[in-house]
Amino acid sequence: MKITCLTENLKKTLQAVQRAVASKGVLPVLSNVLFVTDEASEGALKIVGTDLEIGIEGLVEANASASVRITLPARKLFEIVNKFPNDKIHFAFKENGSVDLLGEKLSFNLNTLPATDFPKLPQMNPERRTELGLQEFCQAIRQTTFATAGDSAKTILTGVSLSVKGNQLRLAATDGYRLAVRNIPLPTEMNAVDVIIPRRTLIELERLLKQDAQETFFMATSENSHILFESAGKVLTSRLIEGKYPDYNKILPKQFERKVWIDTRAFLEAVERVAIMASEQTHVVSFDIQPGEMTISAGAEQGQARETLEIKCEGEPLSISFNANYLIDVLRIFAEDSPHLLLQMNSEIQPVVAKSPDSDDYVCMLMPIKP
Repeated sequence: MKITCLTENLKKTLQAVQRAVASKGVLPVLSNVLFVTDEASEGALKIVGTDLEIGIEGLVEANASASVRITLPARKLFEIVNKFPNDKIHFAFKENGSVDLLGEKLSFNLNTLPATDFPKLPQMNPERRTELGLQEFCQAIRQTTFATAGDSAKTILTGVSLSVKGNQLRLAATDGYRLAVRNIPLPTEMNAVDVIIPRRTLIELERLLKQDAQETFFMATSENSHILFESAGKVLTSRLIEGKYPDYNKILPKQFERKVWIDTRAFLEAVERVAIMASEQTHVVSFDIQPGEMTISAGAEQGQARETLEIKCEGEPLSISFNANYLIDVLRIFAEDSPHLLLQMNSEIQPVVAKSPDSDDYVCMLMPIKP
């Protein structure tokens, strides 16, 4: 049995697939990638990797002399293909179970493990999939995943809530100190969805989608607690986080007594400068909001910093403080998409909501702290 494919195409696919391969696992076969050629693959080599939490599969155009289903060590295979000197690479499958990788003047031999030991991944059901805008969804991933919790004790908060009602899709994430919510309008109504997706899954999905010159991709949920995404011949599958996501709508303020309009980039850069002098323990940066200006200040044993910015505001003066790191995370997200920022607040102890003055599709809520 022989398979021949272009080295560059194989390298790109392996680069994507190996991100799902387990570095250490209970099953030795999880350190391998699965190679499949059969009638269903229609002249392509399917490559699959998984660590049982996520799985990635991709297709490579190939000439195959027969059906193949076998696993190869992922890391060694990628190292070989990444350094392979020829335009084409030939795989020759031997009776002893090993595989020869052949070039014009070069050969490697890799041992394999049986494909029967490789976990079977959920498959995309064409009747249950939904088409989504690629660029918009990637933006939504970036706008929400930063707000997930890193504490493994709060498993639900380490993921992102994805819900669909009618023709509205919403991604939301919170770590208890900040909340990010992004709404995406859908062209048509779809079946209700309410799941929690691991942060890692969405980050890997964004990485995969950015490689494609596609305008749309497909999403589907399976009946066995998995979610699937498909784009340009690549499929990412992931386990979902079990549980019920907190009802963040209860803590998201609806009315505000004070509003501040400010240049996003200037605000971000000023906070980054002043935060240099913030306490390394508390990271507190304080804001004194007066008519027409905002004074940002921070201080610790080593010294102090202060900077004043021009603003437009409504409401009474206010002094309020934030964790500089959390605030900078929020401002960096807005700085990529919105030149101006609207801060909505009520008091020095109540949450502040940030949004673009021109859109309600994306909001971030941040809890103040005592200086």
